[in-house]
Amino acid sequence: MKLQLITIQAALDNMEQWVGIPSSHELISSGIFRNPEYEGSPFYTIELEWNQKGEPALDEDGLVNVQTIRAILDACTGRMVAFYRHDHRREAKQPEVEMTDALYEKLYPQVLGWISRLDLQVDPAELRLVRKSVTGGIYRLSYLRHSQGIPLADYQTLEIKLNQDFELLHINCVWDECTFAPNEALIPPEVFIRQLDSRQLSLGYISLLASRHPYYICREDVYDAATGELICTDQAELIEQIDMKTARPQRNQPIRILHQPIFTADYNVLRLEEGVTEADPYAPHVFFNPISDDDVAKAKDIAVSYLKQYQDGNVVEFAFFRKEGREVVESMRGNQVVVEIQRMVHGIPVMGAGIRLVIDHTSWEVKNVVDTFIFKNQGTKLDLKQLLAPVITADSAWEQLKDKPMLKLQYRFAPAPSPLGTKRAVLTYALDCDWICDASTGELTRLD
Repeated sequence: MKLQLITIQAALDNMEQWVGIPSSHELISSGIFRNPEYEGSPFYTIELEWNQKGEPALDEDGLVNVQTIRAILDACTGRMVAFYRHDHRREAKQPEVEMTDALYEKLYPQVLGWISRLDLQVDPAELRLVRKSVTGGIYRLSYLRHSQGIPLADYQTLEIKLNQDFELLHINCVWDECTFAPNEALIPPEVFIRQLDSRQLSLGYISLLASRHPYYICREDVYDAATGELICTDQAELIEQIDMKTARPQRNQPIRILHQPIFTADYNVLRLEEGVTEADPYAPHVFFNPISDDDVAKAKDIAVSYLKQYQDGNVVEFAFFRKEGREVVESMRGNQVVVEIQRMVHGIPVMGAGIRLVIDHTSWEVKNVVDTFIFKNQGTKLDLKQLLAPVITADSAWEQLKDKPMLKLQYRFAPAPSPLGTKRAVLTYALDCDWICDASTGELTRLD
């Protein structure tokens, strides 16, 4: 199925109608781009940029010229996605203060006016104000989305800045078309909580606590509030315990780390050819090359070879885990492959101690290594060799923790049969627990 795209000229006409580009400015850049995220919405955007005639692209500080105006539109619907004016940057350096309720009441009709003028398809009843502030002569308002007083967990936002004449300075709108499931026939919260047991706990070392003890943590999973079905979890699945004594030659290859930058993808490769009027949302994405089973095996072999050459496996164990929405080996923009390794001690994961290898997908050389434990451990100085094994059982820990989890009722987008279809928001219970149980002593600790 092909998507019909509006023309650059139609987008320019919309901009003139909506905000009016000053006659002192000229168009310096335009194009239709594919979303840099795989199946990200909108699939294609029109990006427009103006600058005052005769002005350089950058100012004396190497920043975008203050006269620059930038707009992003959905290339299928023509609606505004984002708008930026940079000429208020100096004023934005002044202190930010909370907006009074009286001023907000005066400003809110102007927000509704801009929603209507830009045809943003935002239902005012779904706006949930989360920020209202004043910086110099700039009014800033931020909204998240809710329905019937229940927040939507997925990222949906309307951010808008106006000056004292209520002119538009900035807007960012992510507001997908969706239907909301009715708030009825839900499992009562107290009934839902009672059905939980020690299987809700995960065991791990928390490197940021600088403690030698492992802890039981109540996973903050998300369930369908009507059926009780698990929707998403942060429980990691063990895929492979890495054998550091393996003699397999493919897992004993010499590894050289190039120490090259990894965020080098050229954004311009997402630009469509001029004059294109339709595009395929399912076309291969240049930022995400397909990864075959052979590629996965090859990346894991390189990762194990790296461990054997650069890491001490006498005390620390290593493993490959699959996480919700994340595979062990994934494609990364810039023709790269990333593979993640988890440190473990006593068979227990050390949280915040992962290792990521970024590998060139063509040459299969290791471009760089990101070791989160090195960064996070600079302050805590946790010695992995001193970590203690757990003493108490998960059932004992649950007796301590079972009254601590709370439920957050929230909407969440259900998986769509097609990325082109209208999204459906279902009601969910998200577990929220601020307490952890020491697996050595049984004591509870509250995380602030």
